Amino acid sequence: MTFDFNAMWFDNYKVWYDCGWYTKEQLRSFVPNLFLSPEGYEKITGDSYETQN
Repeated sequence: MTFDFNAMWFDNYKVWYDCGWYTKEQLRSFVPNLFLSPEGYEKITGDSYETQN
């Protein structure tokens, strides 16, 4: 059995973002830590996630 953390928390992050509890910057910070996928960030915020080097 595979544990998919991103799928488990995606709906929560979406609701919390829509309610104003999280900003785009906060959600962006979750991607490098693997708490949110780049695709999930894009679906929630509508902005493209681009990695910064």
